[in-house]
Amino acid sequence: MKFLSFLSLSVLSFTTQACMFPPKGLIEEHNNLFDLLVLFSLLVAVISLLIRLSHQRSRLWVPALLVLGFGYFPFILFNLDSYGIIGPAGACGRPGMVLIGQICLGGYLIILCYELFKYFKHRRKL
Repeated sequence: MKFLSFLSLSVLSFTTQACMFPPKGLIEEHNNLFDLLVLFSLLVAVISLLIRLSHQRSRLWVPALLVLGFGYFPFILFNLDSYGIIGPAGACGRPGMVLIGQICLGGYLIILCYELFKYFKHRRKL
């Protein structure tokens, strides 16, 4: 029994990661990547709103509500990560921030695809 417990704990220890000495500039690189992802997210959100504005002004609230809905979860994750409540423990850099940016961009790309679908559907009817 001792051998099995030793073997299982040994195997599990190979899957953990701890960063004793982070590579130089990794935190800055993660922060820059987060800023870039958020910038692209905002650009995609504005494009989605402009597409809806170009063909259906009365229902502009639909993509606006979707943008707020998809932005709420990453905003909460950002606050929790900033306070150190969540996030990968022992990881090098700030991979939680990069993940938050990817979630935000992914959600806004879904909205953009929906708006493009509605736009081309509207154009085909004309």
